[in-house]
Amino acid sequence: MGLPPGCEPGCRGCFHRDISLEASLKQKTDWLLKTLSPWNEVFTEISYVDWDSQLGYRDKVCLPAFWDGQCWQFGLNHKEEVVPIPDCPLHTERVRKTYRILQQYLPGPELFPLAFYVQSGAQVVLVVKSASIEGVRWKEPFFREMLAAGNEGIWIHLNPSAGKHVFSKTEWQFLFGKQRSLNQLKLMYGPQSFPQIIPELYIESVTDTLDFFKLQKGDGVVDLYSGIGSTLVAWTRSGAYGIGVEINTEAVECARMNLIGTLVLRGKCSDRLPHLNEWLDYREVQRRFLYTNPPGAGMEEEVVDWITGSLKPLRIAYQSCSAATLRTDLEKITAHGYRVVRIKPFDFFPRTHHVECLVFLEQE
Repeated sequence: MGLPPGCEPGCRGCFHRDISLEASLKQKTDWLLKTLSPWNEVFTEISYVDWDSQLGYRDKVCLPAFWDGQCWQFGLNHKEEVVPIPDCPLHTERVRKTYRILQQYLPGPELFPLAFYVQSGAQVVLVVKSASIEGVRWKEPFFREMLAAGNEGIWIHLNPSAGKHVFSKTEWQFLFGKQRSLNQLKLMYGPQSFPQIIPELYIESVTDTLDFFKLQKGDGVVDLYSGIGSTLVAWTRSGAYGIGVEINTEAVECARMNLIGTLVLRGKCSDRLPHLNEWLDYREVQRRFLYTNPPGAGMEEEVVDWITGSLKPLRIAYQSCSAATLRTDLEKITAHGYRVVRIKPFDFFPRTHHVECLVFLEQE
C-alpha cells in the first residue's frame, strides 16, 4: 500500500503505516493471543476506529529538535539522525500548524538551545538544554499565531541534561496563555498530562468497565495510576466512593480540581498502600473494586501482593499497554482465587505496532 500524503518515507515511527487496516489488526491480535495464550478463550475482537479516523488523531507528541542552519526541525530519531516530519498525516492540524510557527519564530541554538518540542493537547512545552536563557525577545505575532493554531498554554522547561529524559525536576517557566486546559471530557489537564488520543475508544473502555463492575451506592473503587482522574470521575458519578494514586505531581493537581471531594494521593502506589487501607477502613467499604492502568513495567510486586492479600476486590479491571508485563501480573493474580472473565484489545495507536488490552477479572 502507498503511504498517505505527508508521510515521510525515512520516518519509521509507524511500523504499520504501509499495510492494510485488516493486516495491522491481525498482527496485533496474533501477538496478543500468543503472549496471553492461557486466556485465549476469553478474547473478544479488537476495538478500532475506521480507516479515515486513523489520520489526524495524534494531539500528543514529543519530538527531538535540531537546527538545520536556518530553522528548527522536529522529528523522530533514526540511525542517529532526526528525520523531520512537518506534515505527518497522523498529527492533528494543531500540531502541524504549531510545527510551522515554531520554525518561523524560534531563535537559533546560540540563544535558544532547543532539545524537544512537546505538545499535550492545547499545551506546548519547549524543552531547552540549558540552565538559563538570556536575550530572547518574544514577538507578539508568535503568541497570536500560536493561539490561532489552537494552543492555550506555552511553557519553557529548562533541562540542562535533556536527552534520554525529556523532563526533569529543574525549572519550568510559564510563558503565555493558560496553565491548564480542558479536554473533550471537560477535565482539566496540564503540559505533562497524557490525554487519551482517540476519545471514542477511551469512552468505550470506561463504559465496558462500568458494565462489568455494576457499581452500587456505597461501593469503593481503588484507582491505581489514576492520572488526571478521568476514570475516577466515572466511578464516583455512579455513586461509588473512589480513591486514586498517581505519581505525577501535575496530574494529581489536575485530578484534585476534576474531583472535588475525592481523595487522590501522590506517590508510588507501593508507598501508598497503608493510606489505602486506612481509607477503606474509614469508608467501611464492603464491596471493593480495583481499576489499574499501570505503565509498561506493570504493577509493583508489593502492589500485586496487596491486591490479592489485603484488598481482595470483588472485580478487577486492568488496562494494560504491555502484554508481556500483563501476563506476569495476571499469572500472580489468578493464582490467588481470581479468574479472567474477558480480554478486550483496543487499537488506541492505529498504524503503529502498539496495542492495549482491557482485562476483566473476578473472584472465583
